[in-house]
Amino acid sequence: MKQIHEPVSSMSYSQYSRTVKVNQGVYLNTSEVCKLIKVSHVTLWRWRKNGVIPFIKYGRKVLYKLSDVEAFINQNYIDYGSR
Repeated sequence: MKQIHEPVSSMSYSQYSRTVKVNQGVYLNTSEVCKLIKVSHVTLWRWRKNGVIPFIKYGRKVLYKLSDVEAFINQNYIDYGSR
């Protein structure tokens, strides 16, 4: 699995204009998550298929809860500066 080299605290979500806000939760679409964690659509699809990252389906739309994406990033973050 690809490792993430940027902690959540240094990422900006303001660039994502198509976020969905539902019941106090913020949801990102596939393109937004791909940009955020710098992976291809195929990689994200593979992670969905293998249960690596949680998601919801609303009709044909696939959404990712921002807090789930942040948790995923934090679980896979490697700080190369601490070696």
